[in-house]
Amino acid sequence: MDNKVWLTDEQIEAIVSILTKQCDRIEDRNQKSNVEYPDLYDELYYTGRRHSDTGAVYAGFTETTEIPGMKVYRIKYGHGLWQPELHSDTAVIQLYNSGAGKILESSEIRNKCKQYNCVGSQKKYGAIQFWTSPKGHLTKAELVEFDEKGSEVNRTSLYKYNAEAIPFVA
Repeated sequence: MDNKVWLTDEQIEAIVSILTKQCDRIEDRNQKSNVEYPDLYDELYYTGRRHSDTGAVYAGFTETTEIPGMKVYRIKYGHGLWQPELHSDTAVIQLYNSGAGKILESSEIRNKCKQYNCVGSQKKYGAIQFWTSPKGHLTKAELVEFDEKGSEVNRTSLYKYNAEAIPFVA
């Protein structure tokens, strides 16, 4: 499917900006224990999570978050966990961290794909998977596309951190 059907450049920019901002704050919080960012905490997103950084990233996506042409919903899934779901006229997209390998093959994903990825559907279902460094820095984000059965059919890079090489001077 054409990437433009999924997300506009403006939407990609807004989503990556939110992911980057949240991860920068996590990294800052982790380096300076006295720094507090109240918007890194959202009670729903932290409920039942082992990795608080995922909840902190998700906290950037609330019902009041502005992404051009999209509305953010908080949805409950699995065993009482919450996550953001982004809706536009053409797409329904959920966010997952890098540890979500098995989750991306779950019955919940397959059910969403049956609902949205069938022939003639006005919207398509997909996911944005993001990776962070051990310190919380955003390193990568990809759009994951699925077919009607929930099998992954394509990945498109939305963001990749490019560390500048620092020249070694002897």
